[in-house]
Amino acid sequence: MEYRIPPLAAAAALFLSISRASAPKSPPSSPPAPSPSPALAQPAPAQAPKQGISPPDALKAQATDLRKKTFDYDLKSYLADERAKEAEAMRQAALGKSADKLFADPFAQALTEYQKRVAARDAGDYEEAIAGFQASTLSFSVLYRLCEASAASDKIGSRDFAKWDGSNWSLAEGRYGAAQSLLASDAKASSDAVDEANLRYGLVWQNALEFYAGERRSASEDEDKRALDLKANVAVKDEYAAARALYDEAEAKAAEKDFDTSAGLYDQAAKAFDGAYDDAKAKLDAALGELDSLDKALAAKGVRPAGAQ
Repeated sequence: MEYRIPPLAAAAALFLSISRASAPKSPPSSPPAPSPSPALAQPAPAQAPKQGISPPDALKAQATDLRKKTFDYDLKSYLADERAKEAEAMRQAALGKSADKLFADPFAQALTEYQKRVAARDAGDYEEAIAGFQASTLSFSVLYRLCEASAASDKIGSRDFAKWDGSNWSLAEGRYGAAQSLLASDAKASSDAVDEANLRYGLVWQNALEFYAGERRSASEDEDKRALDLKANVAVKDEYAAARALYDEAEAKAAEKDFDTSAGLYDQAAKAFDGAYDDAKAKLDAALGELDSLDKALAAKGVRPAGAQ
């Protein structure tokens, strides 16, 4: 007779076998690790920052230490000398633009401040000298650019170009004046003002040249038409061709936006067309004069011109 396991007992046996199979095995006991020898001992971990010193304070202490080393290694005198060279170079550049004449008072003030910084360096006050030379470099740089602005303003005025771009002209003049008045109290603001002034003077000049070139182009075309009406391209062929070559060159420069050159070439072309007209007219007048003389000679002999009544 076959023996059967009751269902409840079978289920319990299955659960027990699964539990035993899935239960984690206990790791075998291991002997204690041997103590490392002194020769192989690991370095001790870095000590934590001392209590009471926050990271910003630590960074500040580091910066102070580096600053001290910089001055200990005599880099202070090197930096003061380099800054002095920069300031002196900028002073010479400003003098080259005649800043001492164009802006006598601000230049004299900048020079006085510069000389104070030289004295500070010579006395060993390098920190004061370094900062001071940087300020002097900026002041002389502003004076240099003020000279450029003065030249730009004069150039535009000499050719009556302001009328072509009144908006930028007014803004340029305003910033130019502001740069002069701000220099003594705020060199950085003065620097920004003179940069804008020079930018706007440049825009006025470029825009005016474009309009002026267009005006000269129109004048050249009027002279060309006048010469063609007189058949100058036939009567004085080579002269007319030379004038036309100047006009074509002016057109090419205008296409390259070199309006200053193109305006000059248009003017040259206009004069050349005018010259071709004059020479063609002279030839025509001479021919008409010869015909008139011939008619008179024939009339004196009683010969009437063909077609005459």
